[in-house]
Amino acid sequence: MIVSTIKEDDIIDIKVNGSFYARVQALMFWMLEGKEPEYITEVFNKISENNIDDAYVAHLQTVVVLMREIEEQAKNQNKLTDKEVEDSNED
Repeated sequence: MIVSTIKEDDIIDIKVNGSFYARVQALMFWMLEGKEPEYITEVFNKISENNIDDAYVAHLQTVVVLMREIEEQAKNQNKLTDKEVEDSNED
């Protein structure tokens, strides 16, 4: 079987809209749903230290890297805006 791929060191320019970003953000929140706060902290510490030791951490890192890149490009293009969201932990 032959599949198309991209060389690991190639950089690809893509354009995404806010709707796509919102879907990626929702994916990250979905991946964190139901996880204990201590576990989430542990996972994000592993990501920040590049200590990727299981598939969950690797997949979450992928989503985080994608979100950060979209946010950085949005900031560079003056398209990053602040939005108030409800805290689901509030009573």
